[in-house]
Amino acid sequence: MKKNAYTLILFFLSISFSFCQEHTTLLKKLEAFKNSDQYNTVEHEILNASKNILFQPFSVKDKDKMDAIKAVDRWLVYTGDYTFPVMGKLYNAIKNDEYLVSLYKTSMVNYILDQKLNYNRIITCNINPPKGKTYLEQNDVRELHYEAAVILIKFLKENKELDQGKDFKNIVNAYDEKNLREVLFES
Repeated sequence: MKKNAYTLILFFLSISFSFCQEHTTLLKKLEAFKNSDQYNTVEHEILNASKNILFQPFSVKDKDKMDAIKAVDRWLVYTGDYTFPVMGKLYNAIKNDEYLVSLYKTSMVNYILDQKLNYNRIITCNINPPKGKTYLEQNDVRELHYEAAVILIKFLKENKELDQGKDFKNIVNAYDEKNLREVLFES
């Protein structure tokens, strides 16, 4: 009986340890990549890392969580398939806080990969918009920025981190009043 209990304890500890190192291992894998095509092979892992960042309790002392953030950031910089400027009213409200900007980019990555991998939808954010339109006037760009804003606001509400300044408070109020889309994209 003692042997079975001891075996179970070791089993759960090994699972816990490997789970706690999941994103550290992913980051090391990304750092070893030699070209941008290799980054396309880890989309599921990057989606899982973004979910871990945005939908699990957060602590800056959690090395694996910090490595998940670094992995998502690295993937976004080096992947050849996804290019989207981080801009707009929400970005302007948080641009002086590197942590919030990183969470906003993570929210964008989460939304784009979730749509691709779970709904077979490709969100295209053409960096060179059609003639007569600005970047933010494209439908997919608006969808991405809106949905990422919703994800970010929910994350910050969940973690009670909404005190981010007047401009950000106005965006949160717009979310609460169900007119976030209008506030994000009005001229």
